[in-house]
Amino acid sequence: MFGDIIVSDDNSKGLHVQAIEHLQTRYSFKLITAPVNRGLGNNLNKGQDAVATPYTLYVQEDFVPTHKFLSGFEEAYS
Repeated sequence: MFGDIIVSDDNSKGLHVQAIEHLQTRYSFKLITAPVNRGLGNNLNKGQDAVATPYTLYVQEDFVPTHKFLSGFEEAYS
């Protein structure tokens, strides 16, 4: 279980933000948005600025966890 989940969006199209907001009603996470796309580095930084728990798991929007992820994640965490 994560202490916190942060979704950092860098000015996605309205339909995409609506989909994220819909997920937010189902799952508990912080949504950090931006009025203008300032690039990947800025998006990473504003997401990291919102971190308030000891560990951060960062994934890109196209990340698809496979069965291999869990064992690697458990090893990294330990």
